[in-house]
Amino acid sequence: MHALKNSLFVLGILFSVSSIAQTDLTVPQTQVPMITKISASWCPYCGTWGWDFMEALMEDNSNFSNLITAHYSGDYRSTEAAQMTSNFGAFGQPEFFFNSDRISVNASTTNQMRTEVKAMIAQKREESPVVQTGLLAGPNNGQFNVVTKTRFFQNTSGEFYLGLYVVEKSFSGPQAGRQTTALHKNVLRAGLSDNTFGEQLIAGAVGAGEEVIIQKSIALDELGYNPNDIRLLSIIWKKDGSKYTVVNTNSLSEFQAGVELLATTATRQLGEADFQISVQPNVVSDFSLLKLILPSQRKNFRVELWTLDGRKVQDIFSGQLPAGEHQWSIDRSVTTAAGVYVLRLYDGLGQISRQLIFQ
Repeated sequence: MHALKNSLFVLGILFSVSSIAQTDLTVPQTQVPMITKISASWCPYCGTWGWDFMEALMEDNSNFSNLITAHYSGDYRSTEAAQMTSNFGAFGQPEFFFNSDRISVNASTTNQMRTEVKAMIAQKREESPVVQTGLLAGPNNGQFNVVTKTRFFQNTSGEFYLGLYVVEKSFSGPQAGRQTTALHKNVLRAGLSDNTFGEQLIAGAVGAGEEVIIQKSIALDELGYNPNDIRLLSIIWKKDGSKYTVVNTNSLSEFQAGVELLATTATRQLGEADFQISVQPNVVSDFSLLKLILPSQRKNFRVELWTLDGRKVQDIFSGQLPAGEHQWSIDRSVTTAAGVYVLRLYDGLGQISRQLIFQ
């Protein structure tokens, strides 16, 4: 299954809302929690009380959350399941997690915890999402194409990743603790990235309304599954040190034929090929000078100063810029608080960021 990763095409772009007219893909403003069962095919308790508990959770919550079984060992092991197990800090099986938090349950407390988990899911769904991903996927000319759009609904900051995963809806196979062949449901089978936790969406401050598109294309014969038998699961992770925590999830089980990837020339990440930029000094006690050289005219250019926690401090420039050299002075007096700030430049198609330290 890991061979399919070599055939992936990935495009990640951060840009303003006005730049995404190329697609009608919508992003639901929903908070969708995830329940993960850590399991193994050789684990007897995974097939007895752990099995019954997961069946009860699916019965109660399948319409309101994403529930998956991650086999970190045994016949249905996947690298993604093993690494998620380690990331969650699981030390046995079966174990259950609500997003990234352990559910304290055993054979004698399943009825009580069934009720509590249902209440936890209902409460979580009432929260306003910080970020969510819309999904569009389906076969097209021998490929399985995936287009995702992730929108930030609130100002925030941090290091966010989007993981995309293949979840098999159901299959029959052995399971310790079951007297007959078991019908396994919602089993995590593979990820669509080299990194278990996916592609980076943003590192630093990000404003409400900004979006990232990530696309992938996989040959159907390398996918390894009939699309009718799988769900596409998205997990937005936030990285803190070496740990990834679940922020939000979404899933798609009905795929459309003829899904096309967006044209790569319509949007792009900004870099030194787009313009030359210098900020001196980047440790600011009085003022700093931003210098910019544009190779061509930009009709919609913005320069903004943000805090790391996602609050805009200053609109430095907004408007049309001709080709050539431009400069702006960034005054330390714009804020009284010392700390790290983010200078963000947009050209209508993407953004680039630089950090400043205000003394």
